[in-house]
Amino acid sequence: MAELENGETLEQTEETEQTEETLDASSETPEEPLTFSDDIENENENYDNVPVDPKKRKRKKKFIILGIIALVVIGLIVADVISSKIEEAEELKNMYTDVAVERRTIKKSITGSSSTEPNDSYDVMTMKSGDITADYFKEGDTVKKGDKLYQFDDEEARDSLATAQNAVTKAQQAYVDAVKQKTNTVSTNNITSKSTQNAINRALNSLNDAQSSYDDQYIKSDIGGRVTGVTVKEGDNINTGTKIADIYDDSRMKLRVPFNEYDAGNVAVGDGAEVIVTASGDMLYGMVTEKSSAAVSTAAHNMLVYATVEVDNPGALTTADRGSVTVNGAACADSANFEYIETQSLIAKSSGTVEALYIEEGDSVYAGEQVAYVKSDTLTTALDNAKLSYDDAVLNLQKQVIQNDTFSQDSSIKNAQLALDDARTNLKKAQDAVDDFVVEAPIEGTVVTKNAKNGDTRDSTNSTEALCVIYDLSSLKISLEVDETEISLVKTGMKATVTADAVEGEFEGEVTKVPVDGVNTNGVTTYTVEIQIREYGALLPGMNVDAEIVVDEADNVLTIPVNSINRGNVVFVKDDGTQHTGDITDIINERRENPDKKDDMPDVPANIEIPEGYRAIRIDTGLNDNDYIEVKSGLGEGDSVRTLNTKSSSEDADFGMPEDMPNMNGGGMRQGGAPGGMNGGGGNMRSGGGNMNGAGGPPR
Repeated sequence: MAELENGETLEQTEETEQTEETLDASSETPEEPLTFSDDIENENENYDNVPVDPKKRKRKKKFIILGIIALVVIGLIVADVISSKIEEAEELKNMYTDVAVERRTIKKSITGSSSTEPNDSYDVMTMKSGDITADYFKEGDTVKKGDKLYQFDDEEARDSLATAQNAVTKAQQAYVDAVKQKTNTVSTNNITSKSTQNAINRALNSLNDAQSSYDDQYIKSDIGGRVTGVTVKEGDNINTGTKIADIYDDSRMKLRVPFNEYDAGNVAVGDGAEVIVTASGDMLYGMVTEKSSAAVSTAAHNMLVYATVEVDNPGALTTADRGSVTVNGAACADSANFEYIETQSLIAKSSGTVEALYIEEGDSVYAGEQVAYVKSDTLTTALDNAKLSYDDAVLNLQKQVIQNDTFSQDSSIKNAQLALDDARTNLKKAQDAVDDFVVEAPIEGTVVTKNAKNGDTRDSTNSTEALCVIYDLSSLKISLEVDETEISLVKTGMKATVTADAVEGEFEGEVTKVPVDGVNTNGVTTYTVEIQIREYGALLPGMNVDAEIVVDEADNVLTIPVNSINRGNVVFVKDDGTQHTGDITDIINERRENPDKKDDMPDVPANIEIPEGYRAIRIDTGLNDNDYIEVKSGLGEGDSVRTLNTKSSSEDADFGMPEDMPNMNGGGMRQGGAPGGMNGGGGNMRSGGGNMNGAGGPPR
């Protein structure tokens, strides 16, 4: 018989395979179900008496091990489920807390972020082109409205102004001549009386005086030279006799030096002189223009004769310099300070307002140049009245001429009057043209940007750029975007609290503008409310700030957390035996037991399950600030209400409960109604504790 590698014969192998097939067939369709315990018991009873196939024994052991493993796995699953349920129940318990009803102040606020702006800003522009001959401020300076900022080159405009002034003078004279001519004609024909002629003469003299006084508003320099000692500024109100400035001619200088009486015999007016500048030693050549007629005795009993010598100024001499003189070999006894040959103090000839000042310290002026304009309403009125008086006198004369003469009314007077009116109009235009070359501050404020300076030229390349930018920093303002649902709550005059990360402290603002037109963006309409901050401390324009507008406030009122409110203004109060007027616990319980029963309170929320140990109380509410809500009635101070603990529940996106968690403590998703969203609506979470912002509580 053939023998296999493991020692078994071929016949033994075949018998074994048949036995296994028989066992497999019997195990597939057993007459009675076998259990693990029966199998093990039978195994023990027959173990010693029945020969066991090794493979069968191995198979049975495998079944036993698998059964044990299955039991262990099932045990672990059950334990995990129980543990999970316990943990979930604990989480649910931690979601709620009891909070006492307390008194506090409730504020209804509207908040937002923005950035600060100046109260007003102005880009200073000009239509003028040309050279800027002066600027009168620095960046950062504070200027007043009307302050002079820039002076453009106005030489041609000033020439036109002088021409216009001359034209007025000529037209005035032509008018006077025309009237005189008519007067002479009337006198010749004995038409007018002597009293009428005298009235005309008096009116004419008054008109000339008024015109002369009116012209005194335009202050001119009689000499050419440099400006010093400017004592006024534009906008000043001055009186007659006020000094405007001094003008000195520094093109030539003089010095008055003493000569000993003996040496003075060699000095004569017209003689050439050598002048030594003491400080530099430079020699200048001049001429003796004056010599005293007699000698003067000094304290040292010396007899001195004084001579005045004039020299051309090379450009550097001032009155602080001293010099000595030699004439025909005779040297002066002492040096002297140089003096200006010609000076003038510009004096206001009338009272009024310095409307324009065209000079500043160090400027050069020419003889006859207008340096200032002192506007006097009094002189203007006086001139107008004088014109009226004169016109009345002439009109009276004309009436007499018409009454006593047969020839047509002479048009010479009328033409002269029209020419004078035109000349005066042109004078005003010329003055306005000169004024246009001056750029003034349009508002009071601080210069934050200076783009143009003395020496710059304005032309087409930079005409659109602002000369400078001025901020009105008397206050700051912010613009706050307010939603359409809240804009009706905001009124002008309301106070606002403003804070900034960059500056410590709080700043008080005031609502100064509430618009009636909003801006719609993607279906959302907002309104830009303006808040003004008058005392802004270290805040600067452009800083980011947060603002809060208190639109309503309730002081020292009973409050509970908004997360205590359930649908229908229902709260769960700890049952300590206290009676509450709004207690609806019995009504809710009766409805649950008899859902078909009708009662007289149909507005009581249905499907609310009251947690064990609590009473359901309906309350009246008032103002809320998103965290707390005012209780007007239904609760008393010291009551304890069940409140959703948002801190613990927010750790889980589902308030610490899986969706398939059963109702463990009353209420529940099915019992408490539809769940509310993040901003209200819906019902309570399992026990009616409310959602994140009040769980469908009362509107604000």
